[in-house]
Amino acid sequence: MRSPIHIVAPNPTFDTTYRLPRIELGEANRVTDVTRISGGKGLNTARVLADLGIEASVGGFVGGPRAQEFLAGVGNVEAYFTLIDAPLRSTVSVIDQTGSTSFNEAGPHVSAADVESLIEATLDLLESFGTRAVLSLNGSNPPGTPIEAYSFLIARAREAGHIVEVDTSGDYLLAAAAAGAHVLKPNEHELLAATGGGHHRRGHLDVVGARGRPHPPLAGRCRAAMAHARPPPCPRPTAL
Repeated sequence: MRSPIHIVAPNPTFDTTYRLPRIELGEANRVTDVTRISGGKGLNTARVLADLGIEASVGGFVGGPRAQEFLAGVGNVEAYFTLIDAPLRSTVSVIDQTGSTSFNEAGPHVSAADVESLIEATLDLLESFGTRAVLSLNGSNPPGTPIEAYSFLIARAREAGHIVEVDTSGDYLLAAAAAGAHVLKPNEHELLAATGGGHHRRGHLDVVGARGRPHPPLAGRCRAAMAHARPPPCPRPTAL
């Protein structure tokens, strides 16, 4: 039996993609193709899993006048989003023959009550599964999200016996390591940004092994080897 998977996407977005032959900076550009979808790293992950025949639910923050439009665009993914007052962010990608350029908004400012509601809803959902689940925290966090709250959710999920996977960046990545997340998946740029390293190999040595240690001040950095760090004891998943 495969473990249930729930993805928390704290900062979903409306993704708009423009395609044109070539961008002319400082000029009016005629777009030849436009794609608009409800998106963000977490929702996109859930869609990929669905394409592979693996069921996964997704949650996070949605709000503003386009909240219902976003939820309608989620498709057949089971959604447990927390409604807030602030509007969703947008991202714009421009693709031409030279490559892709993206413009990513930071996202809505969330209140302490918003964060508390999302954590409570997530933990309640994990408990409702009645079995060990996989909790995946995907993507950036909107302004106002306390690092301590991020760590608290990871720690509580671990205490309940769930497997925690984190794909994020910056100090949230370091906090996830300190809180004992079982799997961390930064890309090279996120790894180097979080550690201040100049090379991804050095970044591997700087980011992950603080499992179970308190998160250091922002000026500090976790020091231990990703490849050799010994994780805290955790239940072995039967299937993922």
